[in-house]
Amino acid sequence: MGLHTYLELKSVPKNIARILICYDALLQLRQKKVVAKTGTYVVARNVLNRTYRLPNSEQVDIALGKANKCEACALGTIFIARTRIFNQLKVKDAGTFTEFGEISGSFISQDLLTYFDMRQLDLIEGSFEGGKIGYCGDTLSYEDRKLVCRFANKYKTVEARLIAILKNIISNDGTFIPEKNFRKRKKKVDKKETVVKQNQGE
Repeated sequence: MGLHTYLELKSVPKNIARILICYDALLQLRQKKVVAKTGTYVVARNVLNRTYRLPNSEQVDIALGKANKCEACALGTIFIARTRIFNQLKVKDAGTFTEFGEISGSFISQDLLTYFDMRQLDLIEGSFEGGKIGYCGDTLSYEDRKLVCRFANKYKTVEARLIAILKNIISNDGTFIPEKNFRKRKKKVDKKETVVKQNQGE
């Protein structure tokens, strides 16, 4: 799961960094190395589906790569992809990692602020979880909260929801715009009315 070469954030524009992170996150989901799950940030599990001790001296992405799978929310999945691409982060430096392969939302949120602003993190987390939840959400307006709930309800599974979020960020040049996923209903054309207007020269 780990990469041999890490990119430096300063070497690419931030919006491109976000796109690269989302592409990698999609890859992890497709390979089933990351399983989308609400109500948690990042949990590493072994083949017995148990959490396990992460070696302090290892890179986070390498340590997580040895897991049979990682369960993660939207921000957790993005964080995993970020550790695979940008800069080196050791387990011992991620102070909120527990010995059981878990990492807290507070650390993930602070880490991802290097790449996303807080409102973006709030929209992403809210759209995945289905409302104001966790360490994010305080910056969301009432309208934003209705928006993220509508986004979440649009998708039947959490995986489909997460994939939609990642693809949205990629297609919008590195910015999450949830309303772009709502198609406007096309007005039905009355064929008889059209024929009448054509005959009347309209």
